[in-house]
Amino acid sequence: MKFRKAQFKKLLWGIPLAILLLAGGVSYAARDFDGVNDQISWGSLSQITNLSTISFSCWIYSTNVTADHAVFNFTNDRMNLYQDDVGSASGRTDMFKIHIRESSTISFAEIEGTTNSAKVNQWQHVFISFTPNVAGGLQLWVDGVEDAQSPVTTSAVDDIGWSGDTMYFGEDPGSSRDRNGKMAECAWWNRVLTDSEIIALSKGFAPSFFRNGMVFYSTIIGNNSPEIDMREGASGTLTGTTNAIHPRIMYPR
Repeated sequence: MKFRKAQFKKLLWGIPLAILLLAGGVSYAARDFDGVNDQISWGSLSQITNLSTISFSCWIYSTNVTADHAVFNFTNDRMNLYQDDVGSASGRTDMFKIHIRESSTISFAEIEGTTNSAKVNQWQHVFISFTPNVAGGLQLWVDGVEDAQSPVTTSAVDDIGWSGDTMYFGEDPGSSRDRNGKMAECAWWNRVLTDSEIIALSKGFAPSFFRNGMVFYSTIIGNNSPEIDMREGASGTLTGTTNAIHPRIMYPR
């Protein structure tokens, strides 16, 4: 009996991930980036780049704070999240920065987080959300607490304008901000998650507990290329990277 891709995805989504990991004998289930051109390229994902309102959640682990380390970026640099060693606007150091703009000639919204909020040699949960044209439309949370610099207004940003952009994890499109560290459990939603949902994610609950509005979910499971979006079946092509121990996560049964 042959399964079509959609049938396989439906079957996979219905099986608890913990069982899948055990069945596959996976003892290492995250992805480690070496700081030199390692990345995951997901191509253009319409389920993300057609959105106006978004939430993004991910677990990251950084091995130094002496350079910028990308979490995600898109081809035209319309939206990017990274660990920033020195903020170009605020001068704050060792924090997370989220930047969103419509184009190079239109106003943007960004948050440069609180000094020393980005830690070294430990897993951290980072969450961002964006709603266009509202006060408080851009949020940044770290380890279940909203950053002191968040939220900020998005009154000048009508939309991201990123249709057709390729999504990258761990590196910017121009081979810059190369991540030196790890990533796991990355997910996107087409809505702003509630405070309680964000806090639960930071406590180790998997994104699969919160399926309402989810459009992308990759555990970054640490297998060979490609990595898989378990929600819509997209493939992420690996350049470099190695297996790493996954953070402790609780999955639905």
